[in-house]
Amino acid sequence: MIEAVLNTGSWVVTCGTDEGAVQFIKDAVNEYITLEEYYIPIVGILSQRMYESDENKTNENPGNWDTLDPNHTQFVFIDDTKIQTGRETAIECREAFVNFISKICGKNLESYTKIQNILPVVLVLIEGGYEDLKTARNMLKEKMPVIVIDGSGGAANCLAACYRGSLTNDRGPGLSNLLKKCFDDSIAKYNMYSACELINECLKHKSRIYVYSLDDTTAKVDISIQNAIFGIYQEIFESQYNGNGPAITEISAIKKQLELVERWNRCDLAAENIFIDKNRKELSNSQENSNDSVLKMFQSSLLKNRMDFVSLIMDRIDDMQGFVMLHLKDLYWDCSIYGKEYLAIRLFEEQWTNEKNTNKQAIKMLCSVTGFISNLLGDTHFKLYEQKDGYKALWIDDFNRPFYHLFVWALFMNRKEIARFFLKKDTDFTASALFGSAILKELADKAFYRNHIELSDLLKENAGYFETLSCNLMKELYNNERDRALKIVVNIVDRYNSTPIAIASSQNMMNFMATSACQAKLNRIWRGDIALHTPEWRICMAVFLPVLIIPKIGFITYEKNQQNPSSVEPSKSPDKIPTEQKYHSKNSSDENQDCAGPFQFVSWFYGAPQVKFIFYMITYFTFVVIFSIFVLTDLHPLSESLPSVLENITWLWTMSLAIEEIRQISQTNKGSFARNIMFWAKNVWNIFDALMYLLFMVSVMLRCVLTLDDFYYARMTYAITLGMFIFRTMQFFFVTRYLGPKVVMIGKMIGDLAFFFALFALFVFSFGIMYQAILFPNSVLPPWELFKALIYLPYWQLYGELNLDHVE
Repeated sequence: MIEAVLNTGSWVVTCGTDEGAVQFIKDAVNEYITLEEYYIPIVGILSQRMYESDENKTNENPGNWDTLDPNHTQFVFIDDTKIQTGRETAIECREAFVNFISKICGKNLESYTKIQNILPVVLVLIEGGYEDLKTARNMLKEKMPVIVIDGSGGAANCLAACYRGSLTNDRGPGLSNLLKKCFDDSIAKYNMYSACELINECLKHKSRIYVYSLDDTTAKVDISIQNAIFGIYQEIFESQYNGNGPAITEISAIKKQLELVERWNRCDLAAENIFIDKNRKELSNSQENSNDSVLKMFQSSLLKNRMDFVSLIMDRIDDMQGFVMLHLKDLYWDCSIYGKEYLAIRLFEEQWTNEKNTNKQAIKMLCSVTGFISNLLGDTHFKLYEQKDGYKALWIDDFNRPFYHLFVWALFMNRKEIARFFLKKDTDFTASALFGSAILKELADKAFYRNHIELSDLLKENAGYFETLSCNLMKELYNNERDRALKIVVNIVDRYNSTPIAIASSQNMMNFMATSACQAKLNRIWRGDIALHTPEWRICMAVFLPVLIIPKIGFITYEKNQQNPSSVEPSKSPDKIPTEQKYHSKNSSDENQDCAGPFQFVSWFYGAPQVKFIFYMITYFTFVVIFSIFVLTDLHPLSESLPSVLENITWLWTMSLAIEEIRQISQTNKGSFARNIMFWAKNVWNIFDALMYLLFMVSVMLRCVLTLDDFYYARMTYAITLGMFIFRTMQFFFVTRYLGPKVVMIGKMIGDLAFFFALFALFVFSFGIMYQAILFPNSVLPPWELFKALIYLPYWQLYGELNLDHVE
């Protein structure tokens, strides 16, 4: 009951006497308000005679002020001539209660009563006797609903049994036994016939009786009370207006009903009674008003994460684009005010601080959203929201896609179900799902760094959900329309300025990259025009024996030569930014094959990325061999001889490799050179290459500067650089099916071993310091020699060299 009072914002009104269910109200209220800070009014209705009686007692002892009853917070005293005085106090108070409630019900039904002045009243029948049954009958006559608590005993059980059964017209033994069972011997004071008449009169208003069973664990009493209150408003509206009232009044009635279902979170009531075809006109007219309750309810449902309301209301919104244009900034702003627990909001505030924005306006928040996504994607050209003409105007990219903007908002607020709902309403499902996974992964990392472990786990779980969703979409599409799936993974999506496979690759979404569509497309790109079924050993032999690439020999098979007239060949779109690959048919007749000369086949073979990689691998190993030869056999100081031919070749070759790295950075196209470097540095091997080239430059400088006495350092840096160039060849194994995963495993294994290396160093240093301090006290060694002594002796003793006194 207390939950029902809080959910509906109701008052508890009793007869004002300390009997019956009122005895337990105080304990229930005190138990609840101890946990939650709520004020629950309990109002007692008393007659004027009771007030005068208590006033006389107060005058006799004015220094002692006592409350009338500690279970109530207020009392209302009724001076009504209809109340018969001189009777029992309980009966007199009950009559005052009934008369007071009856006046309220009559006031509600008057035609001139405004909607805001309607005061719905619901009678809750808990146990009770014959007089309580009479009270329920009187209230039902006043068109007031009654909630019957089945299982509480007494009149409530009797009325509930008759409501569910067929004893209403039976005055025989069945009903008599039921009355005796529910009322015990108290029914003997009254006429059995009168009790039966009361029950029959109550059941004449069966539509206003709501039975709640204490044995039903799935139901709640507040649901029954809400249904009753909603029925009161609905009945009043129908009786007052009946479709003949002014449109503004009918719209007001709809608004009141929307207010109720929103406050109670009752989507079922809204679907069954408000969002129906009968009210379609009123709902549409209400949206023409600036103070539209439908749009407000939709906005509130988004903020409160009520998925059922969002799906119900969205189809009733006439102008979704207008809603996004007017209220999108309010959604972000309301979350920043009332939802500080959202990680994205705190990140946006950090964005404001970094940009030195002291005036936190809603429009600036949207600009911070753009900045966050731009940093995530590494693309400064990304403009989702942009501020124009001072602080008032807002430009929204892709204005015709309102569901996309709501999808982005739901992602930042970590509302998976709402985001998935808007994703279904939008286009570019695969790219958007990958984009959502990327945003949630970034938020998860930032939450982890801020020690929000539970939030980080939830964000990672939702990120995995959207990645799985994109994988399932692609798998289903690949199984049904293979050609279309292969096009989609490489199509450039305008809103992201990227392709799905590029988004997945940049954010390390390996599950999506492992789908059949992605692997098939990558294999097709890797082989170029060479047929996929061509064995790799044939391709390697044709590299060294170019005569084998001629198709007539049949050693190398080309896709273009195998196509029939109905097959297709990809061609570049003439558009500046191709959004869809265009295909044209290729005729494979003998005439076209004759037109393809030897240079055409050379272009097809040597233009394949796999063949280019083989040539690069051969030339790189040649470079490493040249580098090794001159370091091992012909590395002298300048005072003895000039750099050899092999060393000059190495210098030029390394310079060309470094220029290639610079070209890759400059053509990354992330908006600025700094962004290009940041994106390029995400690959660990690129950082390794940068260190390798820097060390090579140091080697060359030392080689040119140092004399014979110090040339050892130049030779050492050259040797280390050579070792790094050789170690770099591990990248070549990534393209092989069996060795590539093992290289990845080695990298992860090194990361796991770092912890054990740290423990190993800890034990070595601890033992070395004790050993050195005991056996060689007061050491006069230089710092570097002392450091080596701390390490060398414990290290060799780990291998059993226990008799070493000195290490050379």
